[in-house]
Amino acid sequence: MQMRRALNAILVFLVVLTLVLVCGCSSSSEAYSSSPSSPPVTQSPTTTVSQTETVVTKDFEKMALTINDLPHGWIKEGAPAITDTRHEAKFIYPSSNAVVLTVSIERYVTIDAAKEDLDLRKNKVTEVRVDTLKIGNEGFGFQQPAYTSVVFRNRNIIVSVNTNTYPAYSIYTLQPYAKLINSRINE
Repeated sequence: MQMRRALNAILVFLVVLTLVLVCGCSSSSEAYSSSPSSPPVTQSPTTTVSQTETVVTKDFEKMALTINDLPHGWIKEGAPAITDTRHEAKFIYPSSNAVVLTVSIERYVTIDAAKEDLDLRKNKVTEVRVDTLKIGNEGFGFQQPAYTSVVFRNRNIIVSVNTNTYPAYSIYTLQPYAKLINSRINE
């Protein structure tokens, strides 16, 4: 009788183990995958730029971050510095460590020129990890002990959102501001 119970227990264990292995190994759920999945061959990547895209000619003021986009407590540091190809605004959060937020928007004559400059900027960051960000056509971010930067390109425009404070803000704190500017570029 005890031998029969032992054999039944072993048999149940083997059946359950087999089911777990079969179900676990054949799962196609992407939510539990530890490796990134590639899009189907017939689908183009989301960062591909259409050859028919036009350069952005919109006024900087219509794309720029304003004091009203920031939480209470932030103040403008003077008027934005504006040229034909660049708009730079600075904001300060007057706390014990005085956070400085700098937002730069640069316009390039061609999309290819903007691509080249973005690659150069990204390649200059060699001392810390660089994260790829899904903002605009392509973007990246990095964080140092007292400096954080989010940079992206939307066609011929490169935007950088930077803070200079210790401890450094996270990349994810700056992303909403970059995404807001990106949406204004696309309006």
